Amino acid sequence: DNAFFNCIFDVTDAGIYFHHASGNSFAHCVITGARKLFGSKGETGNSLTNCIIANIPSLGSGGPAVTYSDFWDCGFDVPPGAGNMSEDPLFADQAQGDYHLKSQAGRWDLGTELWVTDEMTSPCIDAGDPQSDFGGEPEPNGHRANVGAYGNTTEASRSAN
Repeated sequence: DNAFFNCIFDVTDAGIYFHHASGNSFAHCVITGARKLFGSKGETGNSLTNCIIANIPSLGSGGPAVTYSDFWDCGFDVPPGAGNMSEDPLFADQAQGDYHLKSQAGRWDLGTELWVTDEMTSPCIDAGDPQSDFGGEPEPNGHRANVGAYGNTTEASRSAN
């Protein structure tokens, strides 16, 4: 019964490994670099929502219910679930560990600690679960949470809506 919010997992083995774990939830996370997304042994009732999963070659075994998440550049089909997609999330600078989403309306820049604008807008902006809280996101926020590690935070990329 653990909750993981606004996390970045840049790992090399299993992104998430459940060992007799139940009732855990992952929301607004980025999981990248793992050789497989899930490892499981005796897990039940776990969930993953509003997350970005990138550059992972294998889904692995088991795993939670997954909704409103983006699976980009992965070696497996997008798992079934409401709102799941496979679109380039347009990270600001993944190579440097900056997982903010590019936005023509503005995104937080880690280097300058200022809002900057981009030429493109991430499809993960305003793509979160319609029931998720978006009140922590700066205006304009499209009245819907962003997918990814900065969703529902003060550093969420701004919406053109």
